Amino acid sequence: MISHRLIRAIQSELPGAKTGKEAVTRSLRRIMRKPHEPEFAIISRLKPEGQSFVDVGANAGQSIESIRLFAPDAALHAFEANAGLARRLEARYERDRDVTIHPYGLGREVGRFTLHVPRYRRMVYDGLASIDFQEASNWLNPERVFGFRPDQLTIESMGCDVRPLDNIGLDPCFVKIDVQGLEHDVVLGGIETMRRSEPLLLIEAPSDELCKLLADVGFSDLAYSGGMVAPGENRSSSANRLFASARRMRSLVSAG
Repeated sequence: MISHRLIRAIQSELPGAKTGKEAVTRSLRRIMRKPHEPEFAIISRLKPEGQSFVDVGANAGQSIESIRLFAPDAALHAFEANAGLARRLEARYERDRDVTIHPYGLGREVGRFTLHVPRYRRMVYDGLASIDFQEASNWLNPERVFGFRPDQLTIESMGCDVRPLDNIGLDPCFVKIDVQGLEHDVVLGGIETMRRSEPLLLIEAPSDELCKLLADVGFSDLAYSGGMVAPGENRSSSANRLFASARRMRSLVSAG
């Protein structure tokens, strides 16, 4: 089996190959009804009833595609701070009236920030972009890229706008957050939305501090595996964790 380290090394020299692969993968996943990460299948248990879906850190649209597999007609709001990525998403989904692309990030307060985007050799790793410079610059290293050369890594910077989720006026039933280490800020800026709407949360690698914040507002871990839902921490190989209020958890469990 070819290692992920070697694949990244090859992609860094042939960025066009990654673009073609992503297009083929999107088509195959639609045909097979297979989400890009297994936790997204839990959406099939949700009953939106007028509520929307929120994707924070939309990147290349992977989560949008996975959400649409199970909620094809629901309103979906995707937030992407990288202006270039946001433009590509707007072009791809311009005919889908239920998908709204917001070309800015979410955080704890309104502001204009610097987004740092790593480039290694010929490849721009926009999925690793972050307002936190260390988050953007430290992920690519010898452990993750075969034959890694530090002198070939550069960080490109661009301005980006950030707003709090609480200012947007949404009523979500599901919120996915993957923003390279700034998940805590996103939740802080949307804490009233969390309390009011009690959405199911899918968060990549939440910090202990964030888990405590969620517990303080009534959200606890939810395990999802093999189509089964139960209280408790998700034990898949993924870094994703699911969180739900007691009311939302009861609804998800009974939906089976």
